[in-house]
Amino acid sequence: MKACYRGEVHRFPGRWLFSLGLLVSCENPEAAELDEGWSGTPPSEPAALGEPCESTWIPCVDGAFCDASPESVESPCGEVGVCVAQPLACDESSNPVCGCDGELYANSCEAAKAGVGTRGAQGCEPPAGTQSCGSSFCALDSEYCEYVIGHGQSAAWRCLPLVCLGALEGCECLSEPLCGVDADIYGAEYCQETDDGATVVVCVPY
Repeated sequence: MKACYRGEVHRFPGRWLFSLGLLVSCENPEAAELDEGWSGTPPSEPAALGEPCESTWIPCVDGAFCDASPESVESPCGEVGVCVAQPLACDESSNPVCGCDGELYANSCEAAKAGVGTRGAQGCEPPAGTQSCGSSFCALDSEYCEYVIGHGQSAAWRCLPLVCLGALEGCECLSEPLCGVDADIYGAEYCQETDDGATVVVCVPY
């Protein structure tokens, strides 16, 4: 099949293009499948800081790694992104994060120092007493995880205080609207408790 792209196409003068949209047959444009990828001739030199990158085709210069941008929807773990600098040193603060390589890091700086992105990373084993919340972790006994489903935009996670009074636990401790002052922008919102004691609020935008 001769590949033709339709959708959002980014061109970089004289070198290559990137398309995030539909890969279609030129002979049959209606036979489309979702696709993202590079087309054309890849650059002969690595991408510099701040330039677009792709984990297979477009590597970054030494001392930098490919990290997903905040606007990235389809490739949140650095497959497609921009080149950012690797820190030379980090402080010793402990704020564990999950890396895109599936490994746990003491903080986001340590992950970046290792050349590993964290945006959109999931699947790491939570440290004791915590629950996963995107690439971060919330304290089981004092925080809940708010998860905003993307719906065409980047999904978002954050840890928020969970204040329980008396014998109340988990979702019983939260008052509506669950998604805060912006609850009117959500078509649905609900709280769930997992078997390991985690409390998660899911916000579904219209």
